[in-house]
Amino acid sequence: MNLRFSVATLLLVIALIACLVSHAFVSQELAATKRSLTALRNDTLMLDADDDSSIYALALPTYGDLQWRWKIQLPEDGEYRIRYAFDQIPETGLPASSSKMDAAFLGSDGTPLSGGAPFVLEVSIFESGNKWQLAANNGDRGTGHFLKNASSWIESYTAVMWTSSISGTGKTDSCDSETPLQLIRMRKAKSVPGGSTVDPEPTQGVAIWIERIK
Repeated sequence: MNLRFSVATLLLVIALIACLVSHAFVSQELAATKRSLTALRNDTLMLDADDDSSIYALALPTYGDLQWRWKIQLPEDGEYRIRYAFDQIPETGLPASSSKMDAAFLGSDGTPLSGGAPFVLEVSIFESGNKWQLAANNGDRGTGHFLKNASSWIESYTAVMWTSSISGTGKTDSCDSETPLQLIRMRKAKSVPGGSTVDPEPTQGVAIWIERIK
């Protein structure tokens, strides 16, 4: 049986296809615009910072696992860096052994960022060239450290059975310039019958904090 289409039917099919393509394109553009507006709205959250001699942090929404974002304001005096540790993360306090990231708060010209002005800091852990890396980006400069002894938990990480404490969640956190401000403490939870609980002993995980250099 031969199927015959009239010109009107053909034009109708073409019009429907054009509408579908146009709708898909507009939907994609609208979704991209919504994401941009959401990011802009998040990044314009106001810090409750009334003292230029303190360190401030306000957590921002993130877009994936092992990624964290904050709005940060450093004191007007002094120079600051990020310090981090993997494994042997205690329930309270700072780990006994850690590494430093001095360039985390330098600008593109290599000079320290100006204190008293907020900026967005993004910290992430990701795989690059079959090596795991911890990276920090302050919007003006990005820096990263390859993890020489990356723990096995990173490769198999899922959010299940982990506890996290993120500075600035829901409100601005602050401390004086001489006190380290811990940005994140993530620890492996302890399995117990019927669920999990906080392990009082040092566990696998990661801790990241801001400290004064001088």
